[in-house]
Amino acid sequence: VLTWPAMALFAILFVWQFPHFYAIAWMYRDDYGRAGIRMLPVVEPDGESTAWRILVFLLILIPVSVAPTLLGLTGMIYLVGALLLGMYFLYSGVQVFRDRSLLRARAVLLTIGRRGTPRKLDVPGEDQSKVVYRLIDPTQYNGQAVLVVGGGDSALEAAIALAEQPGTEVTL
Repeated sequence: VLTWPAMALFAILFVWQFPHFYAIAWMYRDDYGRAGIRMLPVVEPDGESTAWRILVFLLILIPVSVAPTLLGLTGMIYLVGALLLGMYFLYSGVQVFRDRSLLRARAVLLTIGRRGTPRKLDVPGEDQSKVVYRLIDPTQYNGQAVLVVGGGDSALEAAIALAEQPGTEVTL
């Protein structure tokens, strides 16, 4: 059964992927061109069309990110965080639009999130053995209260996998 909460999470991930994709395409446009792959930044090398698309999808991402709060899934902390991060993402998109450089494209990619070394929160207890930075087997958390920290697709995927476990309470 497709639920509104599932659609809200899908919408966030769906809209998020476009500015991420366009930023990568801009960063590697020369490589794509040499390989004969007709990406937007290759066929329109001035970058205006790519920058517009980054900006538009970042604009769309702000109201889409508020959907979980409107559906009663999250509270005020999430709402404020989503709005602040959304504005920051949008700011990075405006910078790309004004200055179509590799540096600005990387800024969009970094503000949206990337895989790699996890960012530490520098909070007490973070170095305990029960703190993990990736989810391998969600069944090991059956019946437990779990806090998932993160704003990228990996955090959402982990939260969904954990929420499907019997008796598991997930806070994102």
